[in-house]
Amino acid sequence: EALLEGLTADYVERQYLFTGNITPALYDEDCVFTDPTLSFKGLATFERNLAALDPILNALLGERSVKLYESVLDKESRCITCRWRMSGDIILPWKPRIEL
Repeated sequence: EALLEGLTADYVERQYLFTGNITPALYDEDCVFTDPTLSFKGLATFERNLAALDPILNALLGERSVKLYESVLDKESRCITCRWRMSGDIILPWKPRIEL
């Protein structure tokens, strides 16, 4: 239960998909991260990728949001699945919107 609460806070309060601000203690060193655009293994790789994206996202995006639809823990497979949507307005005169 505490793990799901922590992950929810990472998504909703810390907006980690945009900020990279996660709670590292929640993640195993060999965890697998998969989203609609890529997949990779390892907490260190995840943190490195988030740090590399941060300046790019800050330069390109204005208004942004993350919506967490659900977080489900499958105790048997020891897997947590989160369904989410992230969106933001690209800083251009016509304000195109990106949604994943």
